[in-house]
Amino acid sequence: MATTHQRRRELFVAGSMRDLRRYMGLNQAAFWSAVGATQSAGSRYESGRRTPKPILDLIRVVHVEGIKIARLQRNHVPEEMREAA
Repeated sequence: MATTHQRRRELFVAGSMRDLRRYMGLNQAAFWSAVGATQSAGSRYESGRRTPKPILDLIRVVHVEGIKIARLQRNHVPEEMREAA
């Protein structure tokens, strides 16, 4: 039996954002706003319009891997990497 994470990954790889959203129990507004898209844009993507790669990348990070965008926005760069920049 697949774990929740595995099932989310399977749905993402299959390209069914609608099925992924429904599996997660989220409405369109909650699912799409978590990745910076409007509900209306999400509706278009779910209806067959091509989803931009940056949005797909965020869906993978946020909804498949479970990483919150706020965590990415905070300064979580290790000190040695900050010095190299």
